[in-house]
Amino acid sequence: MKVSNKKIFRWGRKSIFFAFMVMYGWGWAQQQSYTVKENDHLDEIAKIYRISPKDILKLNPSAENGIKSGLVLTIPLGNVKHYNTQKPSGFKKHIVTSQETIFGLSQKYGLSMDTLKRYNMDLYTRGLKEGEEITIPTYEQKVEMVQKGIFGQKKYVVKPKEGLWRIAQNHQTTQQVLERMNPGINADNLKEGQEIWIPSFSDTADTSHPQDAVLYFAEKGEGFFYSLERKFGLSEAELIRLNPELKKGVKSDSQIWIPKANF
Repeated sequence: MKVSNKKIFRWGRKSIFFAFMVMYGWGWAQQQSYTVKENDHLDEIAKIYRISPKDILKLNPSAENGIKSGLVLTIPLGNVKHYNTQKPSGFKKHIVTSQETIFGLSQKYGLSMDTLKRYNMDLYTRGLKEGEEITIPTYEQKVEMVQKGIFGQKKYVVKPKEGLWRIAQNHQTTQQVLERMNPGINADNLKEGQEIWIPSFSDTADTSHPQDAVLYFAEKGEGFFYSLERKFGLSEAELIRLNPELKKGVKSDSQIWIPKANF
């Protein structure tokens, strides 16, 4: 059976059109739009989508000169390098009570303040309101004991009515760190008289750390000073001054002292 050149030409045009639509649809699926609000900053928008400001500027050259309320930005969602690749395994709700703060909740749930804000976007521009419901991301804990580092670790016996968050506060660390040092232990199942591991200074530990510092464990994928600078707003020189051992570099699960004001 012979096929006319005219039919072949029509099929060819349809194939090209179909391929174009597939490519267009794929490209559109890799992007999302965001309308700039009053007092928005490019850096904060980038944090919300877990990308770098440079990723946004590549698709929005006009934003090089600043962003204004009402501007629609194209946000890349495809092949970009996230500066924080850890994704939540789930979410839970928290009802804000009187006098609670973003910092206090970040300490209670072992999260950074930026992480709380990322999943509750209104908190980028305001504080907490009593009675409101906010979203708390949860992360899978590695079932492994944290390696003994320069600050070491020691046993601690839980006192009556003492919670995991309070223990963390009293020992200059976070609830997240304690949960990582004690697999299977959390705020809901902690019991009076129970023995848990807590961070401990060794004889060789540096004593220059400020009293209001928090012990932080670098997460997997955060093995660069750049990532820590973005997360805490501290320069490489400032981090090394607080943690002289970092002169050898930052590795996954490095134990780092961060001032509470930056946490």
